[in-house]
Order: sequence, then C-alpha cells, then structure tokens
Amino acid sequence: MITSLPEIGKAASDFYSKLYSVSPPTVSDDVLHFIPSLVTDADNNMLMELPQEEEVKRAVWNLNLNGAPGPDGFNGKFFKKCWHIVRSDLLKVVQEFFMGISIPKALSSILIVLIPKVPNPSSFGEFRPICISNFVSKVCTKVLTDRLSMILPKIISPEQIGFMKNKDMVDHILIAQEMVHSLNKKVIMNNLQSTYLSVLVNGVHHDFFQPKRGVKQGDPLSHFLFILASKAFSRGIK
Repeated sequence: MITSLPEIGKAASDFYSKLYSVSPPTVSDDVLHFIPSLVTDADNNMLMELPQEEEVKRAVWNLNLNGAPGPDGFNGKFFKKCWHIVRSDLLKVVQEFFMGISIPKALSSILIVLIPKVPNPSSFGEFRPICISNFVSKVCTKVLTDRLSMILPKIISPEQIGFMKNKDMVDHILIAQEMVHSLNKKVIMNNLQSTYLSVLVNGVHHDFFQPKRGVKQGDPLSHFLFILASKAFSRGIK
C-alpha cells in the first residue's frame, strides 16, 4: 500500500501511461478490401487549407464558452471577451496546426482529474478519468471537425444519418471508414500526437506523458475514430 503523495502521483502516472499505451496496430487487407475511396483531391485541399480569421472566430463562438478552463486557466468566455486582443495569436496557432506544426506543449497539455466511481476507492481502476484541456487545442479540433462535416454527406452511410449535423449529436463529427484510403490524415495525427497528459492528485499534477491511443473526452475526433474502426466491419457484414 502506498500513502505518500509523491508515491501516489507516480503510481497514477504509471497506471494511465500504461493504459494509454498500445502496441503497433496491424490492418488486415481482408478488411480494407471492402473500403472504397470516396474523398477527392479537392476535398483534401479544402481540409488542409490554412484557416482565416473568420473561420477561427466562428469555431470559438460555437464552442462551449462556459466549460471548465484547462491548465492555462482560460476558458472560452475569456477568448470571446478578449477577441480583439488574442485573435492574431490564436489565428497563428491554428494556422500552424494545419501546417503540421505541433501545438506547443504549454497549450496542448491536458490534466486528468480522477473522479471516484465507488465509495472509498482503493485502486485507480475505481476512478473515472476526466480530461481538462486548454481552449486553444479545442479550437484547432473544432475547425478541423467543422471542415470534415462538409464532406460527411458523400461518405457516411444512410443508417448513420442520426450522427450528422443538426441531428441528435450536433457537435460530433462521425466520419466513415471509407476515408482511410484517400483522406490526408496528417492534420488529424498532428492533433493526436501533440497531446500531453498529466494526472492531477490532490491538486498537484505529476509527470507528463504522451498517449498512444484514445483521445480526450469531448473531442469530436473520438467519434470519428470509433466510426473509422467499425465502418469497415459493417461493410464486410453486408
């Protein structure tokens, strides 16, 4: 049994670092056989085009401005209120993200807050990890998912119509597995690989580590990745 705060913090970091690690994945050719190529060069060019100020501003205004602030202490309401001050710097960060430049660690760091799932938890498996991320990283993801939503109608299956914009899950962009063959995935992988996690224990955060699988709660890309993994299998069943 461990009792000191440093020991608990190290154990928590080790637990979640291992939890979010994964061995190199393999993709079966039998699965890829069922996946047509539907994304055009024009679609890719649209996805990778550098955002302009109006697009970034729209993403900020459409996010939850009252959400909990990330490690930097600023939530969406600050960015809206001080837009005339931060707009140039925020635009530069988002544009660099689409250029393939990783978001600085100070902006992409995420704190994992542990919420007990049972009374008197005795192991980390009895906690629910809740991620608190900086608003800047949310803006980058929001711009990307807004663009992905523009090509949804041509790639998503009719039975998944409920996942499209203005349906039940308005803010969640669910992209089908068909995109694997032709979508430029550089900007998506940049979003995933620039993330740093740190577990918060009694108000103190511990060593940062990079996740190898999974995305933070509330990230629209989490739904995209779920469909990415399952769509091919549903095609195989058909």
